[in-house]
Amino acid sequence: MVLVNDGQADDVKYDDILARMRDAKIGLSVVAMGDDIDTTLMSRLARLGEGRYYATARIRDIPRVITQEAALAKRAALVEGNIQPQLVTTSPILRGIAPNAIPMLTGHIATTPKDTAEVILSSDEGAPLLAQWHYGLGRVVAWTSDVGGRWTTSWPSWDQNTRFWEQLARWAMGPPIDRDFKIDVTRTGRQAQVMVEDIQDGKFGDLQSLTLSVSAPGGASSEVPLRQVAAGRYAASVVADTPGVYELDVAEASAPRKQGRHETNGFVVPPVTETTSFAANEQVLRRIASETGGMLRASDSSAGDLYAGGRVSSASRWDPIWAAFAVLGLVAFVLDVAVRRLRPSTLRALLGRSVTSKG
Repeated sequence: MVLVNDGQADDVKYDDILARMRDAKIGLSVVAMGDDIDTTLMSRLARLGEGRYYATARIRDIPRVITQEAALAKRAALVEGNIQPQLVTTSPILRGIAPNAIPMLTGHIATTPKDTAEVILSSDEGAPLLAQWHYGLGRVVAWTSDVGGRWTTSWPSWDQNTRFWEQLARWAMGPPIDRDFKIDVTRTGRQAQVMVEDIQDGKFGDLQSLTLSVSAPGGASSEVPLRQVAAGRYAASVVADTPGVYELDVAEASAPRKQGRHETNGFVVPPVTETTSFAANEQVLRRIASETGGMLRASDSSAGDLYAGGRVSSASRWDPIWAAFAVLGLVAFVLDVAVRRLRPSTLRALLGRSVTSKG
């Protein structure tokens, strides 16, 4: 923590506050700023806070001092020296690895474990080196040293180095999901083609009696038989003409759903603007009819009325003429300015020359 102040404050029990900060491992550095600094108090706060003391009278020095303090604090978080990892808790990450055979480290970043973390390896002083924990449905691994850097120079030659990192990555990835069926959906127009792949222990599941249960928007449900189209592949066509969420469930027809194999998937049919709005844009239709010499018929006209009355002999069209008026206005503006700027004698002289030249 960095405190920027001039030290001119009321009497406060700083000793108690700084004692609690030391217990919480929070350091305090002090930046005394101003012309009337209580140097005794400010330097004492820095000493009790186990930090550093700075004094300046220029406010522009504050960013430089804080940056320097941040760099020093970061450097203090690096712990270097010969560190032998100690086993704290067993973990699948260390499966098949003897804890006493783990090579020595020459440094790590000082950290404290989370409440939900399991520390697997620690330093001689109890600082965590390797920890794992769960976050929601995911997994997290924290390694406080480096990988292949200056702190793990002896690790590349360790015969269990590859195994250690592979098991660490696999644990973080979580167990593989064993699906009974693989379901793919391809939607074309108002139809959805459902393709189911059945592979058991690396072998195609052929001649299986599988059913596809479809739950459509609105609660309607139906069952569609799946036909085999290739080795281990089954297909079915589903009508999907209503916008909404469709739920698919593939199961073995000969076994109860809770006992046999089954897999759930789904797809969404988004609402389409063209199919949800049927109002005609009469303004556009009238303009098209006017410019092409046609006519606009009411929606309740019969088919015979569409061709009755013949075509309109002439068509009207609206063209913008504002551009011509804009040009005329600009010319008039220039002439008006010219007339106002010229002196009367000059104007008479110009007009006289014009008359003389014509004569």
